[in-house]
Amino acid sequence: MNSYRSSRTVRVPADQATSLAIVDLVARMDDVDPLDLDPLYHAIDPDALDSICESSSGPTAFEFLYAGWTITVESTGVAGETEISLIDAPRHADAVEMVDTESST
Repeated sequence: MNSYRSSRTVRVPADQATSLAIVDLVARMDDVDPLDLDPLYHAIDPDALDSICESSSGPTAFEFLYAGWTITVESTGVAGETEISLIDAPRHADAVEMVDTESST
């Protein structure tokens, strides 16, 4: 049996909470009811996630693990709009990475 799951990328409009869009997308990808998933707050603070995505001064991209997926959240450059990518996570991974692509090095 092949346990690999396909990846998926979606855009989240400014009028939709990114945290809710993530739970909905993961549920659709796993073909489960969103209420059957672990709470998102076990992986990341949903209020902080939404605040970061609504802010123009936060990181432009970050990723975290949730429900066996590596979730990447990126600013699209359109005010308040974000892009969510799901990639099948390695089973041993457990990390959150914040990437600030606006800083000069």
